[in-house]
Amino acid sequence: VWELYTYWFDHFSKDVVLNGIIYVTTDSLGCKDRIKIRNRQGEEGIPQEYLNELDKYHEQWLSTTDLPLLRVTSDVGELEKIKEFIYGL
Repeated sequence: VWELYTYWFDHFSKDVVLNGIIYVTTDSLGCKDRIKIRNRQGEEGIPQEYLNELDKYHEQWLSTTDLPLLRVTSDVGELEKIKEFIYGL
């Protein structure tokens, strides 16, 4: 499954110049809670282990980038940090 994520990233990053990455973090338990709240058909069977692995792979990928990186939580209060990061690129 991770190969699919990296395939799409590699595909789109050929056409889009990346100046930086804004990584919006939500722990895997929070993701699972949001999945339950959204109650979308097809998402109900996503296992917690998958969300844990996905988080791990994102962290590994981000540790290899030389691009400017801003990590923010999914808390709405982080919006000002995002604006400062974007305008600073």
